[in-house]
Amino acid sequence: MIIKHLLAHKKYSVVISVVYTLVLTYLCLDTPSAKINFVSQSDKFYHALAYFIYTVLWFTAFRFSFNVTYKSSIIYAFFCALIYGVLIEFLQHFFTINRQGDFKDVIANILGTFFAVILINYIHKKTVKS
Repeated sequence: MIIKHLLAHKKYSVVISVVYTLVLTYLCLDTPSAKINFVSQSDKFYHALAYFIYTVLWFTAFRFSFNVTYKSSIIYAFFCALIYGVLIEFLQHFFTINRQGDFKDVIANILGTFFAVILINYIHKKTVKS
């Protein structure tokens, strides 16, 4: 439902994707005391969810705003999420005082991205069959 709603706003997909990325960057690099502290396991769920959304948004931007092919849009969105997730963890580890990079966060990010790709493919196959 959410994905179909996002797809309805194709012409704003780049703006939405950039704003989401900027907000996510701020939340990831800001001091954690300003946010709710989650239990470690639920933190991984939020990482996966954030990167699921990131991947869907950027897939939509590549596909509909940049007119990239379906297959290339999936590949670009996946690798952008992968690179972004690793970069954020690197920045947390080396350039923040109150944050630390975590390999488990990278794994959660990749899982969220992977599930987004699976869902996008599922919706695409359903749409093509119709």
